[in-house]
Amino acid sequence: MAAVCNSARMRNSLLRDGKVLRGPMEHPMKFLFKPFRTLLIGCCLLAYGCQGTPEAIQSEGSIASWRLTVVIEPIDRSGMIYLALWDEASRKSFVSKDGYYRSGSMTTDGESETVFEFDDVPAGIYAVSIFVDTNQNSDMDRNALGLPLEPYGFSGNPALLLGPPPFDRASFRLDENRTITITPRG
Repeated sequence: MAAVCNSARMRNSLLRDGKVLRGPMEHPMKFLFKPFRTLLIGCCLLAYGCQGTPEAIQSEGSIASWRLTVVIEPIDRSGMIYLALWDEASRKSFVSKDGYYRSGSMTTDGESETVFEFDDVPAGIYAVSIFVDTNQNSDMDRNALGLPLEPYGFSGNPALLLGPPPFDRASFRLDENRTITITPRG
């Protein structure tokens, strides 16, 4: 009977102002449950709120990056296509042998369109130049007047007079995933 009385006295001592106080009868880890539950719920809500496309997750101050797809229309000759991506910082060296922002190459059979992708390109102003190396010497061959003997092209397909177009006539704004088409000449 004394033990029953003792536990009843303990239960009464744990109640004060309608609240249960922690005492010798309570599990020692119970006080950790509420903060842990709150933390777990918060993490779940945070993970749910962070779902979305990569374009939607861009944080303030970060630079968005996009995919630029270059479609090169069919030509009647096969060879290696060399592409150069020029940004505003490289505009003064536009269509020189070097100074481009990025480059790439791939083979073409000449009968079907060729597709090349530049991934993770920051938003900005760009131009693309291409040439098709039909004799596999890694250079654009020219005649005695300096005119190209191999197929070439530029973004925007600008009209050409004597020489390559200025950067401004071949440039475009990249602020989303974009596809451009180039029609080779020559």
